[in-house]
Amino acid sequence: MHVKLKLAAAAIALMAAGAQATVFEWDDHDILETQTVKYGKVHSGQAFEDFFTFELDDPSHLWTAAVSANLINRFRVEQGSVELFAGTYGDNVADVSLGAYAFDGSTGSTDHQFSNLAAGDYYYKVNGVITGTLGGQYVLTSTIAPVPEPETYALMGLGLAGLIAARRKKHQAK
Repeated sequence: MHVKLKLAAAAIALMAAGAQATVFEWDDHDILETQTVKYGKVHSGQAFEDFFTFELDDPSHLWTAAVSANLINRFRVEQGSVELFAGTYGDNVADVSLGAYAFDGSTGSTDHQFSNLAAGDYYYKVNGVITGTLGGQYVLTSTIAPVPEPETYALMGLGLAGLIAARRKKHQAK
């Protein structure tokens, strides 16, 4: 009986030390989204896995940066990574990974660009290990810019051709 009690306590302790997971819903992605995530001392030594869901209303370019606040080992995150997925988080449908990058306290702000994304549902998966004496903290920032329509590029080309022609005409008149 005593051995069973010890085994049950060990199983509970192992489950308590498992990965922490939180879902942050950004809904329609604003021009700038930022989220600070902090785990306290009780989480030190644990892995975490956070999800940031959002929707792009129009085709967009997307830039993201992750910063770990590894201040004198107080709020440390190690083995941090950010991965972008196309799809709806949690709908039990396989989603497409569009790329990933690593971050930790030694890299400062690590950023990545995802170009020419279609309108639709996306999410970031951020994970790592909390190793600070007081827990761990990181900041995820994401910004978007619209993808110009092909007509915009055509108009820019016509404008540039007109500018060159005007300069040539002005230069020839001298």
